[in-house]
Amino acid sequence: MLWPAALNYLVELNTTGKMNSNDCGDTSNAGSHQTDWRLPNIRELLSLLDYGSITAMGGTTMGGDDNSFTLSGLPYWSSTSTAEPLQGGRFFYCIEPFGGTVQLCSGIATIGGISVIVVRGGLH
Repeated sequence: MLWPAALNYLVELNTTGKMNSNDCGDTSNAGSHQTDWRLPNIRELLSLLDYGSITAMGGTTMGGDDNSFTLSGLPYWSSTSTAEPLQGGRFFYCIEPFGGTVQLCSGIATIGGISVIVVRGGLH
């Protein structure tokens, strides 16, 4: 998804508890949903990768214990942007999960799409 769509999904998640009209099943806030979801910064996003599971073809997992899941092969948005807009608009850092590498991803144009993982809690 493009950067504006990622932000729209965050608004929807924080407002309704749904993302892309899909119920996320979050009932941890006294039976309602949490309202402080956000995109992780690049350091937070990298800290979620399980570097022991990265393979060239099979992807990687993110999270740990009972909360782990396999990532798609698409890059994942972070909230960290370049200091200055580059030619063609603002760029944000994203990670490519198969190699765990940081890339610059255009906020207005993507090839193949960029995925979203959301987090909540204090910034690190």
